[in-house]
Amino acid sequence: MTTSLAPLALAQAEGGGGLAGILPMVAIFGVFYFVMMRPQQRKIRMQRELIGSVKQGDRIVAAGGIVGTIRRVDDDVISLQVADNVVIKIDRASVSRKLEA
Repeated sequence: MTTSLAPLALAQAEGGGGLAGILPMVAIFGVFYFVMMRPQQRKIRMQRELIGSVKQGDRIVAAGGIVGTIRRVDDDVISLQVADNVVIKIDRASVSRKLEA
């Protein structure tokens, strides 16, 4: 009768997954979140704040590398003076950074 307990003990030893099987997956997701997702969300938030804060007179760099001074800000379009008597219109979302005075 002692031989009938051996398969039961073997089954318990092999099938003990439960929490121990899920824990590494949770740890990998946690590391992925703090290394990849969180910095990206912070960068997106900072870009939105930058786009919302631009105003007339600011010097900016557009996504294409165009540097100029904002002459007019509409809803989605910015009039950007890039030289004397040269004003171009760019999409507001293409502002990549603001230059200091």
